[in-house]
Amino acid sequence: MLQGTHNHPHKNPKSKLDHLMYFVAFLSPLLTFPQFYRIWTTKDVAGVSLLTWAAYSTTSFLWLLYWREHKEKWIIICQSCILALDIGIVIGVILFSK
Repeated sequence: MLQGTHNHPHKNPKSKLDHLMYFVAFLSPLLTFPQFYRIWTTKDVAGVSLLTWAAYSTTSFLWLLYWREHKEKWIIICQSCILALDIGIVIGVILFSK
């Protein structure tokens, strides 16, 4: 190896799909927040499925494991926010179920 040079992989240029996924990553927590807000302000969980939101929490956790492999910043930011909201919804459903 020549002195003064270093070898590191270069990231591929961002595709249109990459840019779309950045938008989806930003939008997803915003779409989840109204459900979280409604549960915690009204304590009404009618029609909210514990199983569904527990599954969403699990998939967000799996995305965080995926992040450990790929180190994409948008994954950690988006999925951390969504995981917190999903867990909050699960807790709300458990606490406020009649």
